[in-house]
Amino acid sequence: MPNTSLDSHLEHSALSRTHARNFGLLDVSSRPIFSVNAGVELEDVLLNAVMLLKCSEAICREAAEHLERNDKALAIGMIHCTNSARALIEALFESADSVPFAAE
Repeated sequence: MPNTSLDSHLEHSALSRTHARNFGLLDVSSRPIFSVNAGVELEDVLLNAVMLLKCSEAICREAAEHLERNDKALAIGMIHCTNSARALIEALFESADSVPFAAE
C-alpha cells in the first residue's frame, strides 16, 4: 500500500497503535471478561469498529420493527448515531485513498 499523508501523519502520532484496555462484562470476581490487545494498528482498529457499527445498525433496525412508536424513535436515534460514527471512520479511509470495504 502506498504511503499516504495519513500514513505519514500516523507514524508521528500517538494514535497509531492501541494500548491494552479492559472493557465490558465482569466475571464473578469483578474482573473484566473482554480486552483490547496492545499494539493493534490503527487501520485494523478502525476496520473492526466499522464492522461493529454495521452490526449495531442491523440490531437497531431489527429491534425498531418490533417496538412501539416512542421506543421506535429511540432505536432510530441509535441507528443514526451508529451510522454517523461509521461514516466518520469511512470518510477517514476515503481521505487516505484506502477504502477496504464496499460503499453503501
